[in-house]
Amino acid sequence: MKKEELKKKLKENIPDLQFFYKEENLSFAPQFLEELLQEEKEDFFKKEEMKEEEINFEAFHEFSYLDVYFSFLDHLDSVKSNDRVRKVIEDFEPKYIEFSNEVAYSKKYYLKLLFCLERCNLDGDQKRVIEQALKYYHNRGIHLDTEKQEKIKKINQELSKMSQDFEHNVLDDELEFEYFFTDEALLWEMPEDDIKIAHLRAKEKGKEWYFFDLSYSSYPLVLAYCVDSEIRRYFYNSKNNKASKWKYDNSEIILKTLQLRREKALLLGYNNYAEYSLSLKMAESPEKLKNMIEEIQKKVEIKAQEEIKILKEFFSLQEINTWDTWYYLKKYKKEKYGFEAKVLKKYFEFESVLSGLWKIVKKLYDIDVIPIIWEEKVNYGEDIRLYEVKKEGKLIAYFMGDYFYREGKRGWAWENDLRNKFISWKETIFPFVTNTCSFQKNKEWNTLLSLGDVETIFHEFWHALHEMSLKSPYGDLSIWSLEWDFVELPSQLMENWCREFDALKEFAYDINTWEQIPKNIIDLMEESENFWQGIMLLRQIEFTLLDLFFHMMDLPQTYTKLEENINDFLKNYSLLKKDKEFYKPYLSFRHIFAGAYSAWYYSYMWAEIIEAQVFAQFKKHGIFDTSVSSKFYNSILSEGSRKDADILLYNFLWENIDIGFYLKKYKIN
Repeated sequence: MKKEELKKKLKENIPDLQFFYKEENLSFAPQFLEELLQEEKEDFFKKEEMKEEEINFEAFHEFSYLDVYFSFLDHLDSVKSNDRVRKVIEDFEPKYIEFSNEVAYSKKYYLKLLFCLERCNLDGDQKRVIEQALKYYHNRGIHLDTEKQEKIKKINQELSKMSQDFEHNVLDDELEFEYFFTDEALLWEMPEDDIKIAHLRAKEKGKEWYFFDLSYSSYPLVLAYCVDSEIRRYFYNSKNNKASKWKYDNSEIILKTLQLRREKALLLGYNNYAEYSLSLKMAESPEKLKNMIEEIQKKVEIKAQEEIKILKEFFSLQEINTWDTWYYLKKYKKEKYGFEAKVLKKYFEFESVLSGLWKIVKKLYDIDVIPIIWEEKVNYGEDIRLYEVKKEGKLIAYFMGDYFYREGKRGWAWENDLRNKFISWKETIFPFVTNTCSFQKNKEWNTLLSLGDVETIFHEFWHALHEMSLKSPYGDLSIWSLEWDFVELPSQLMENWCREFDALKEFAYDINTWEQIPKNIIDLMEESENFWQGIMLLRQIEFTLLDLFFHMMDLPQTYTKLEENINDFLKNYSLLKKDKEFYKPYLSFRHIFAGAYSAWYYSYMWAEIIEAQVFAQFKKHGIFDTSVSSKFYNSILSEGSRKDADILLYNFLWENIDIGFYLKKYKIN
């Protein structure tokens, strides 16, 4: 009865995560996973032996209890990591990957799909689902001989294990970092609410001081507001030196990961892993992409060098260290432009921002995000928000927001589809989509956000909205089957609504007086933000090209040699002084070693290039012009992967990609 009860709950409108995360059910998890795996294996073997007259689209369109349940456990490991959950995942994942490999290289199953495409009566979406499946079979190497396929299967197993180890090393090393300020005078420039939160966090740990760590909502505060350069240096080096030593050392993991990826690419007939990765992306080739980015880099460097010169002259500095830039930049903007970023915080109260976000979604797309009072269902963490999402009054998805930091939770932000859309002739299962962030909560007063926090909320929700808006009944055509260098477009685009006065009027009110944010503050912000964009873009380019460098280079046999190669590469970006001994951000580069962005971290920059051109259409007609927003919704947001990305983009723009909009956005000549 336990298995059937769990299976039933996996299909509930709002999955009862509390139920799945109870101790008794986690104890049953290994057995449940094994039983689900056995069921899927038996079903798959039957499909392999289907006769031609039995083949139809529905045979390939089934709800996977195993995929959904495993995604729940993986999510728990991300938001409330503990040894028990890790053990369940680590013990089962090799079997899961082994079966996935079996499916991925089944010639029998591939031929059944091919028959379905050629001989069955399919509608447009069904045809696209099968075509996509066949495309991935070719990309994985269905054409290879058995010996090569077996090597790739083994590589996939090893890469999966190393990805988990990499992520756990970063998380565990980050959790060990604690810093208590005993002297409040070192923080006197910091926003008052952030000091209060730091004090509350210290009290929770039995101290009467001020606590900071390396999370994304804590670390930047120290670099921007701590008056002691040596402390700023300590934080900067600790951040960029994570997972580089002792039991958390990721150095051998990244070398082995890169070697295995290269081996896999060569087996598949590509020259390197970057070439393999880009075979399913919008960008044409690693070489052309690299050349384009390096051309931008030349222009950006001129801007960055001028910015450094201005800052050094303004403060009479002979040298400026990387860890000191945020601190001096803050002072420069205050004195030069009369603008302080911390002034914005009083206008960005958390609840008001969320409320404003839902208003903006409604104005743009006639989509309602409706709160559900059902929080006891997901009480693995505080402040979980549940919502129904409706388009023109009709339910399209369920959404969960998990916004505040707690121990055991990854210190960054992401969107996740815990359950994809599934519609068949006998049932409709709506997607269950989450946003996870790590903002520091003020438990004694209203929580105030930085502009960067607000951008994060908008960015991640538009990933979620992109997924939830899918018109097709088939979750296989979701955004995660789209070319992945196009996936970031909607989320990057929507960050613009955090800076436009007409949008800010929906949620930016003074927490003390509830007066609307003055337009002159927005104007000052825009004017001041252009300064230092060169340095910020250069850092993005550094990581983008480092990712390509990793996946295009001829790899050495030892990590020592790899580190030498990396240091030689990083010399191209040494406009600011760093402690080379401690500057090893690649050892905690989750996106490419524990995420899915390997050899395509460039997608953030690529999406910005496209986004600048798309946003120009909104600016031309008005950011809430419904003719433009409707066209964007129908051409891109609700289409998922029903068409290739270049077709989706052209259907909206009616013109080709033009890098000029991006350069103009950042005032780069």
